[in-house]
Amino acid sequence: MKPAIAAMAVAALTAFAPGTASAQTADLTTVNSARHRQREDKLNVRVEFALGTFTFGRTQRGSLYRTSLTYDADIFQPSEHFDAASGTLDLAIDGRVGRRGTTVELDDLDDIHQELEVYVTPDVPTDIDLEFGAVRAEIDFGGLRLNRAKVATGASESLIEFSTPTLAPCEELEVHVGAADFRVEQLGNSNCRSMQFEGAAGALRLDFQGEWQYTGDTDVTIKIGLGALRLYIPRGMGVSVQLDRFLASFDQAGLIKRGNMYRSRNYDQSTTRINFEIDAAFGDIDIIWID
Repeated sequence: MKPAIAAMAVAALTAFAPGTASAQTADLTTVNSARHRQREDKLNVRVEFALGTFTFGRTQRGSLYRTSLTYDADIFQPSEHFDAASGTLDLAIDGRVGRRGTTVELDDLDDIHQELEVYVTPDVPTDIDLEFGAVRAEIDFGGLRLNRAKVATGASESLIEFSTPTLAPCEELEVHVGAADFRVEQLGNSNCRSMQFEGAAGALRLDFQGEWQYTGDTDVTIKIGLGALRLYIPRGMGVSVQLDRFLASFDQAGLIKRGNMYRSRNYDQSTTRINFEIDAAFGDIDIIWID
């Protein structure tokens, strides 16, 4: 996690100390912004958000982006800037020590009523970089002209989904997770040829269902420290697994060991294949075949 995000989270926790005003009684400010598409032929979106609820999705055609932020002005100072020359939207919520108390741990995200919503156009190729602290996030990349996406989060309960197929080939999807319960669903709709997932601790669920729009190989690299890894794969997909594990258990789920690899019986005949490279320390690795 970047130092800026860590500082934002600490400042936010400072504000919710016992004996001071709670998030439920804080004076919240809402700001909205939007930009219609002009001559932009690409979009770069960079978001830093420390604490609260985050929603990401696509906006209507003709609109380049739309944002809505509800925040506590005693603690946070929002910053939003769009650079037309590069097509870059930068959105950050900077934390500052408010007037309310001393640092404590926050037990429940339900007590935090800050909300950030970001919606972007499906009309131009888009690079996305999202970084969170203690955030509950719902992110839908479906229907975008996604070029590349990176998501980094600390202690969160988050969902990334591709609810509909993306509109162009995606170079790379990269996800870094701290202590989290994290799900990524409908990865078959992502159109990404390369995927990287890294989890420190917690549960990581990766669902590879969807409309696979191309033939060939998709390379998926997964590194997990302590926790459970669940891979949901359409039955009939060609699958190979190269596994480096310490004390992690692995359910082969019908895969056949060939040298240092595990492969599905139909791997050589499949026109669409997923090649997993998994590095796991502690926990369980399970493959669940979906009909």
